[in-house]
Amino acid sequence: MSEARSVLYTGAFRFPDQDAAAFRVFSIAQLCKASGWNVAFAGWECAPEGVAQYVYCGHDCFSQDEFRSGPMNPVRRVFGFLFRGHKTVRWIWKNRNKFSAIVAYNPPALFAMILLLMGKLFDIKVVLDSTEWYESDHLPGGSYGLASFENWLRMNLVYKFFKHVICISSFLEKHFQGKNVIRIPPLLPSDKLVSSPKPNIREGISLIYAGEAGKKDLLATLIASLPSIQEKICVRIQLHIVGMNWLELSELVCKHGLNPDLISSFVVCHGRVPRAEVLELYSVCHFSVLFRELKRYALAGFPTKAMESLANGCPIITNAVGDLAKLASNGVNAFVLEESQLERQLPALLNQAVSEERYALMTVSARNAAMNCFSPSVYEDRFLIFSEAAFGRTLKG
Repeated sequence: MSEARSVLYTGAFRFPDQDAAAFRVFSIAQLCKASGWNVAFAGWECAPEGVAQYVYCGHDCFSQDEFRSGPMNPVRRVFGFLFRGHKTVRWIWKNRNKFSAIVAYNPPALFAMILLLMGKLFDIKVVLDSTEWYESDHLPGGSYGLASFENWLRMNLVYKFFKHVICISSFLEKHFQGKNVIRIPPLLPSDKLVSSPKPNIREGISLIYAGEAGKKDLLATLIASLPSIQEKICVRIQLHIVGMNWLELSELVCKHGLNPDLISSFVVCHGRVPRAEVLELYSVCHFSVLFRELKRYALAGFPTKAMESLANGCPIITNAVGDLAKLASNGVNAFVLEESQLERQLPALLNQAVSEERYALMTVSARNAAMNCFSPSVYEDRFLIFSEAAFGRTLKG
């Protein structure tokens, strides 16, 4: 690795492929590479197969093992939360002469402050990659807990000290206005999409939901509406749920006053499966489902699952929240409606889609939207300008 042109990517992700964050940082690293920079990764995952240093797709990787792997007593959990990143700080200190820039992915407040200080001391450029802004009630302890205070501190004070910011949404782009900021949504792994034929929609409609129902996403209303929707459409309907098993789903619907037995014939639970299996389900399902509340977390983020769905020619059934509202075109690559209107409006929309020609056009439009919005090549020129301001010029520049 050329030390004069090297970037370290570190923070709260599990490299190389253990979470959506890892895929994001790898895609940003490819933009760095296109701009003339080499990138190493110091993810916070436990070392894969016990090997803390390895090479992945030509990138040097150094696992930092920052995430807790099992139950802890409350005192250790608090200290672990406050000082998460301390192993990485020590490692960066020992290797501070190897990197001319650091990109920090959603760093905790204290870790971010230490990186900024180290950047000043050792003339290392420090860049923020911000992809989320949690709701207080989504965090342990609620609005008045320690996690909520740390969340407020990092977003309103500490992150404002970064001069260069990569962000995922227009909401965050506005939040960091006045800095050298670039908005990059989730990106496709390449500029080529493999088109696979869908099952005949006239023989049945398959929906897919992948994610954290009841935490970030709204799903109970759709599930409750399935029997009624089935009565109003001309083909069989089935919802595939990824990320929850049947017991977890039963607990969720019971909290909303629903009887799990009434919806069991309409739902298939796949539990937690590898990403490759999720993508395969997108490719064989007709629509994906994504409903979020009109709250800060939904405005600040951008769902990777939306990119994956569209890229696999799977139009989205969604409400108009955040940047997805700008991308989802009703009747073209999506059905856009309010959650409260699902039972009344969705049957008519699905009956229209059962026209094979109409649905085929929607799948093509979905893939086109993915190519236009999520292809890495769309962002290369803009990222080159950003990186020259953030990291300095390379030999390529």
